[in-house]
Amino acid sequence: MNRQHYFIYLIASLLTSVGCVWACKQTTQEKPTVNSAVSPAQEIKSLYDLGYQNLTDMDTVGAVAEILLQIAQKEPDALLKGKILKAKYFWLTGSYQNAMRDGVQALALAQRTELNPELPVIYSMLGNLYKEKKNYPKALECAEKGLQAAQALKDTTNIIF
Repeated sequence: MNRQHYFIYLIASLLTSVGCVWACKQTTQEKPTVNSAVSPAQEIKSLYDLGYQNLTDMDTVGAVAEILLQIAQKEPDALLKGKILKAKYFWLTGSYQNAMRDGVQALALAQRTELNPELPVIYSMLGNLYKEKKNYPKALECAEKGLQAAQALKDTTNIIF
């Protein structure tokens, strides 16, 4: 790499780092607010979507999960979504034991209804956690259950997830 390319690379790296720091500060400073014109179900969906859209930003995922868990005192659906995001947060931060605990709790909540649309997502996450722990039989079992749930829901996006 010649000197000019090196400087361009260095400047691009610095700009990327500055952008990431700025984005992190924006995320932690600007917490989602409750909009009274929005129904609780819409608010829960918006927060859940926000968490999933920011899976690369652990601080956002953790903050959104906490907000959902607080809302869960009044809205039971927020508990499931909060547990899923909290499990994802722990998974992303390498805290596999906590991720597994919250993932199993989310699975128990989701199984209370016959065909919960979150089942394929939860089974996929648990399967990956089992794979990380090298428990391949349980990982395969979760993958199969996630596939069955996705097929029952006719959800082709989660069949490959």
